[in-house]
Amino acid sequence: MPDRKHMPSLRLPERVRAPRPQRIILPNGLPLYCINQGQLEVARLDLVFRGGRWTEQKPLVATGVAGLLMEGTHRHSAAWIAEQTDFYGSSLGASFSMDSVEVSLFGLTRHYAHLLPIMMEVVCAAAFPKEELQSFIAYHQARLLIDLEQIDVVAFRVLTEKIFGTHHPYGYNSTPEAYAQLTQEDLLQYVHHHFHAANAYAVLSGRFHLKLIDHVCEQLAQLPSQIAQHPPQIDPPPAPTGVYQHVYMPHTSQTAIYLGRRLWPRHHPDFPAFYILVTLLGGFFGSRLIKRIREKLGYTYNIYAEMETMAHDGYLLIATETATERAAETLSEIFAAIRRLQLEPPDEEELRMLRSYLLGNLLAQLDGPFNQADYVRTHLTEQAPLDMVERIIHTLHHIKPHTLQELACKWLDPQVLTVITVGPKKIPHRKKPKPYAY
Repeated sequence: MPDRKHMPSLRLPERVRAPRPQRIILPNGLPLYCINQGQLEVARLDLVFRGGRWTEQKPLVATGVAGLLMEGTHRHSAAWIAEQTDFYGSSLGASFSMDSVEVSLFGLTRHYAHLLPIMMEVVCAAAFPKEELQSFIAYHQARLLIDLEQIDVVAFRVLTEKIFGTHHPYGYNSTPEAYAQLTQEDLLQYVHHHFHAANAYAVLSGRFHLKLIDHVCEQLAQLPSQIAQHPPQIDPPPAPTGVYQHVYMPHTSQTAIYLGRRLWPRHHPDFPAFYILVTLLGGFFGSRLIKRIREKLGYTYNIYAEMETMAHDGYLLIATETATERAAETLSEIFAAIRRLQLEPPDEEELRMLRSYLLGNLLAQLDGPFNQADYVRTHLTEQAPLDMVERIIHTLHHIKPHTLQELACKWLDPQVLTVITVGPKKIPHRKKPKPYAY
């Protein structure tokens, strides 16, 4: 056993440097951000087109574009694309988020000369074959029917719908009918209007030589240059009203409990401190909700609280699943934990543990070039400053317990929290909790 008296004391870092990628502006106006780090000669190129749901002409179009982008171009089939990328031991794929459609290429840098033209062909000449579109629709319609049997899926869908509204880009839900209405023309039109240099940026990360940057710039310059369009004006979501709704699912043995409210994007001035507060409430294994409802009472296996941010908005989510006979007590305990945050500031030991966890977590998020690329993409897409991690860490070191208490009173008012329960039995709903006993 080592002698603890002679072991070095752990010291939390006072500062963490946020990624500062090299920025290159291509002749067509596309920004390219380069993060040149690592030991292995591998690289990832992420090409991000802004918009996502926010710029759809009809629901699910951006989802369809991302899902079908790899299914062939006007010159080559999906099988040819897959064979070429597999031959070079690489991966090429597309993904969708609320605010973007992204195309990512990962592979050995020595093969990029062969891979980049394939990536640009997919981006610039996607065909969206009708037979593949019909398969996509059928698959997602069937998958949706399966998902709608899950109480957590239903609870999440109803909650976000209540927070943002049924016609808001962040609030509408997928339906079999909406999938059926997708057409090849919808997907082609979306690409035509949004896949251009003025609506995109790229991030190159990994270990690479300057010659590769030149080659990437040459290929990305093929993106058409168009005049940037302002995002459409969307009616704002309804003001938080604190509704309660139960969805009956009689054949389940558990009840899902989802609480939330509308917040704001990542660049809001309260974000760093509120991020810390939500972590204290339910963001890690030593959080208030875990220690009380899971460990002490044994009401649930997992319960968590988190913030979700997007380019134009954000929301708070508190979620768990529990035995139906314990659902009422669980909901009451959630409100009691919130009330405790409002009445009683955390002590120094709790803050010490919170700081240790968050610093380790934030450092892990920046470990290596690809994690740093993910960080850069998130903040660029959400139009948040790249030094946000530095702001969070500065706040973490200097925040006062009473500041967290004030934030809990400001943003965690139970009267404006929307509560959704899904299960075989409606449960009593109390926003004024019984006194807590911790």
